[in-house]
Amino acid sequence: MPVDEALLESRASYRDERLGITEQFVRLRTGAGQTWGVLALPLAERRSPGWILCHSFGLEQVDLHMTDVALARALAASGHPSLRFHCQGYGDPDDVAAPPTPASRLRDTLAVAEDAPGLTGVPGLAFTGSRFGASVAPLAAARLRSPQGEMTAPVVSVWKYVHELLRSRVYSELMGERPESAVTVQDLKAELATNGFVNVKGWPLHRDQVEELEGVDLLKQLDSFPGRALVLQVSRGETPQKGLVRLADKLRASGAGVTLSVVNHPAAPNFGFEHFHPVARDLLGDTTAGVNQALCERAVAWIREARG
Repeated sequence: MPVDEALLESRASYRDERLGITEQFVRLRTGAGQTWGVLALPLAERRSPGWILCHSFGLEQVDLHMTDVALARALAASGHPSLRFHCQGYGDPDDVAAPPTPASRLRDTLAVAEDAPGLTGVPGLAFTGSRFGASVAPLAAARLRSPQGEMTAPVVSVWKYVHELLRSRVYSELMGERPESAVTVQDLKAELATNGFVNVKGWPLHRDQVEELEGVDLLKQLDSFPGRALVLQVSRGETPQKGLVRLADKLRASGAGVTLSVVNHPAAPNFGFEHFHPVARDLLGDTTAGVNQALCERAVAWIREARG
């Protein structure tokens, strides 16, 4: 069957007059092959820095996809080009077999950063992400001495994060058709030790991934961060979480100008987890839409403060 290349090409870009942006698919070089990304550009004047979005880990990357899309478009609408992409092991890269690790995530992000200025058309680069993506973003920003970095609900306690990944499968089974047969976190840990991997809602989590994840410690690894940093907490309440307070203090000690801000919303517990629910026949609603809007507004306002 012949391929309509003209039709495919016409679907490779998108123009939104209301937001004042364009989006286009781009082929990107990473540390172990190539991958696909989406470049969002403002229709009006482009401002520096351009932003790279670091996606989260495992299935959480899927659950936070709409957050990444919303922020990428909000950044472009405010004049700042943005680039979101899949690291190796996610989406449609050259290598979908090798399990992604924190080291491969940072490697791929730094490789994409080398080509980003030519794509965005602006000289500076900044990094952002949510959850585990917010752990990768400051490491990349510190490595490249980026002028700005934004972290939404960053993972500070990685041991707790691994526990949450396992617990997400437990919750999924408890809400399924046979809750009485749901596994426990202890069951999954035993399976991980015996078999070398466990299935977390369709995503294989390997023992060596867990071991490397548990080696990530922002409080120890961020020795220098000379730019501005925004740390956003997503919660129902307004009291800053102790882990994020410690992270903000660490960033200040490493040279950053830090803003710690709390985005409180009733749907905060769904952030990073399943967030679509039926609102009518054949219609799903997104419980975190209001969270995403608030995060975008907070981040864009913080960026505009730097412009004066």
